Amino acid sequence: MEQNDRLHDIAVSDNNASYSQAMWILVGVMIVVLAVIFAVWFGIKASLVAPMNRLIDSIRHIAGGDLVKPIEVDGSNEMGQLAESLRHMQGELMRTVGDVRNGANAIYSGASEIATGNNDLSSRTEQQAASLEETAASMEQLTATVKQNAENARQASHLALSASETAQRGGKVVDNVVQTMA
Repeated sequence: MEQNDRLHDIAVSDNNASYSQAMWILVGVMIVVLAVIFAVWFGIKASLVAPMNRLIDSIRHIAGGDLVKPIEVDGSNEMGQLAESLRHMQGELMRTVGDVRNGANAIYSGASEIATGNNDLSSRTEQQAASLEETAASMEQLTATVKQNAENARQASHLALSASETAQRGGKVVDNVVQTMA
């Protein structure tokens, strides 16, 4: 029985040692698994989450109208490719906005030139209207003068006719006097 007790104690001791060893191995494996999980998490965060957050920040700046803030994500992975696409989009937006701005400036310049031309045309039209009014007044004066001249010519013609008749009568009187004297 002693031997059974001793074997039992040895078996219990071996069992306890195996259990303790299994627990240490389990704790070690847990620590390694946790370390791997943390390493994977920080790796994912560094390679995906942080660049994604920077890209989202850049997109917000672009949406807010800030087209000059540089997109600061580099790499050849998917995040780098996405960043390069966003940089390309940002450049094209800047070019488009520049084209629109140039077009608006050209329209403003054209509208200013048209307004200046309209003002000049309006001024010349007013001058022409004033000249036409002066011409109309001059024509009225000329018409009145022509009418007056026509009336004067009629009167002169009448006077000339009257003088001619008087001269004819005078000529007849002189003829009569000459015949009487002869």
